[in-house]
Amino acid sequence: MGLDLCFVDIDGLTWQPDIRSIEQALARWPESAVIGCTTFGTPPTLDYCNVLEQLCEAASAPLLVDAAASLGAIDEVGQAFGGFGDVSVFSVHATKTASTGEGGLVVTDDPELANDMQALANFGFDEFRHSKMREATNAKMSEIASAATLAMLDRLDQHVSRRQASLRTLITSWPDSVTFQTGVGRSTLQFVSVALHPAVDRSAFQLALAGAGVESRTYFEPLHQHPAFAHSLTIGDLGTTRDLAGRIVSLPMYSDMTDQEAAYLGRAVSEALELVRSEDGNG
Repeated sequence: MGLDLCFVDIDGLTWQPDIRSIEQALARWPESAVIGCTTFGTPPTLDYCNVLEQLCEAASAPLLVDAAASLGAIDEVGQAFGGFGDVSVFSVHATKTASTGEGGLVVTDDPELANDMQALANFGFDEFRHSKMREATNAKMSEIASAATLAMLDRLDQHVSRRQASLRTLITSWPDSVTFQTGVGRSTLQFVSVALHPAVDRSAFQLALAGAGVESRTYFEPLHQHPAFAHSLTIGDLGTTRDLAGRIVSLPMYSDMTDQEAAYLGRAVSEALELVRSEDGNG
């Protein structure tokens, strides 16, 4: 597309791209496209979506949404989340709540764009099976994968409801030194991502969890710190991104988690935090 990559900061409560940073980027580089997201499967608020869509429309900037983990999420009025931006991309990869092993889906309310995307996934063919674009590929889902996806969709609401029930158990059992993302109650909960208090040693906390048999991960290192993107443009110093990236821990979540397992995870986190505090002399 001939575009240079520019990273913006995130909001410290919602963990979504910061609107003011996006506005600054569009002011500096008017001929741009914007990539929104639904961080950790948690959709932005409807107000956020409306503001960002209006901002992009005013700048004639296409809005592409990485909604990978949010298939099955709901908005504030209880409706299925989707239709945000010009294009939203969902994943059904093996690690997602809506999982069929591999693949994804793209949604748009633009009929012309939808036709082009269908052609892109099918050798660039039009209705007469004539190639109308040179950049196309063969990205059709197999019949087996399609059948698995349809079966998954039939059960998706049930899976998300089970994960949300487990989350409610965890929220009531964890201390204030663990902070949840704003809006997590509408998330698909691919896993449970929390931000530790700045005084908590994350590595020591993870080590204590491992001792209790609980796996944890530090998803994800910020892209601007990866070698491939180290020289990309940024808006500001991305201070909130860097801060949260050093404190976020992702914990296990799965659709068939029992009440007993959720309670055990809750105790393990509380005890790990207490152990780290006592070792630091802060307990």
